[in-house]
Amino acid sequence: MNKYTIQVKTSNKDENVITDTRTSIIDFSSPEKEKYLWNNRDSYHLEYSPTIVDLYRLASSIFIIDKTIPRESAYDGWTRDIALYLPVSDVKIWEKNNSLVIKLLSFLTGDHWQIVFTKDQSVQPAKDEKLIKKGHSLDVKSVCLFSGGLDSFIGAVDNIAFNSSTALVAHFDQGYTSNVQKALFTKIKSHFSSANLELIQFFIQPQSSKENTTRSRSFLFLSLGTVIASSTTVKELIVPENGFISLNVPLTYSRFGSLSTKTTHPNTLKLFSGLLEGLSIDVGIVDPYQFKTKGEMLAESKEFEFLASIGTETMSCAHATAARWEGKTPNMHCGYCLPCLIRRAAFYRNNLDNSKNYTFDVLNPSFLKQDSKKTEDLRAVLYSIESHKSISALTSILKTGPIYPKDQLDSFCKVYDNGIQELETFLNIYK
Repeated sequence: MNKYTIQVKTSNKDENVITDTRTSIIDFSSPEKEKYLWNNRDSYHLEYSPTIVDLYRLASSIFIIDKTIPRESAYDGWTRDIALYLPVSDVKIWEKNNSLVIKLLSFLTGDHWQIVFTKDQSVQPAKDEKLIKKGHSLDVKSVCLFSGGLDSFIGAVDNIAFNSSTALVAHFDQGYTSNVQKALFTKIKSHFSSANLELIQFFIQPQSSKENTTRSRSFLFLSLGTVIASSTTVKELIVPENGFISLNVPLTYSRFGSLSTKTTHPNTLKLFSGLLEGLSIDVGIVDPYQFKTKGEMLAESKEFEFLASIGTETMSCAHATAARWEGKTPNMHCGYCLPCLIRRAAFYRNNLDNSKNYTFDVLNPSFLKQDSKKTEDLRAVLYSIESHKSISALTSILKTGPIYPKDQLDSFCKVYDNGIQELETFLNIYK
């Protein structure tokens, strides 16, 4: 049996002792549990190295842990103590990189991690000859992550315009996300009718989700892209994300550390790249937009007209279910979360903003009279805009963690300045 054991230790806040230990099992002994991994292998005639399968299982296990264990059970309501026992093909190489894995996970999630690698006795499941016969070899020149959000859509379109042979790698854990990805891909294929394009989706979701925060999702997403890139002749994984949100500077003093997400933070990408190197996985991680705001990504695209016509169909919202409770179109952008504010600012910059695309209009003066939960991000952004007038960009971005490459600090400062300016221009009514 190929099982992944998770122990979660909850400490007493006052006595700092272990008061509860729970053990749960993730059983991947059946190929059905990893259906998308093996189906994609056979449908696209791929070969996975044992280390790549290990990386996939590590990333998916961590994602499931992150979604399953409620942070409220931790002594401080946030920081969990988690021990993961993971079977791998080569214990020595993983033990050699164990500290790097923990450093990356701690930076992303803010939790205390212990990972014990044990020898994996399983073998890869037999290939499905029916899928192989129906499928075809994945012969592409680039691999790009594709979430269905605006940044990934711009990145995909820009990349395909430059390189017409591209595989888009997507992860979904909810049905509507998968549908958004498929719908956008259909329109991309129609626009680039002669291009060689593939959409490769993965579905990973625990049976029961008890935690809404998913700080580890980027580790999973990067790993899925690496699975595909490493199994082709492509030696580069494109991660399209605007530099302003990558830095994700804490908007208020209450959002330091892992309370702010670090999905594509420069340190995240550096640590993940270091892990791939340590595992001898020859895939480079590239974010072409690390020094661009979302508005600049949109404005500078050579496919601007296409993006302008389809961009509103992307999904960037953190609270897409909010519309349901307001009796509006399901899975509509809420309009008040930070991703929505940055998205609207980008559209506004390009004369494409339309408040009707959002459940709530933050430019309506009455919006701030809503309950504090809905106005929390807007107030934090307004506070951040005002604080930026007296605090340097360098001081702000260094609060997020180590910045790499260090010789490009000026460029990171500039994208932060430009991102704040984009938001300030959009929210001009609150001056």
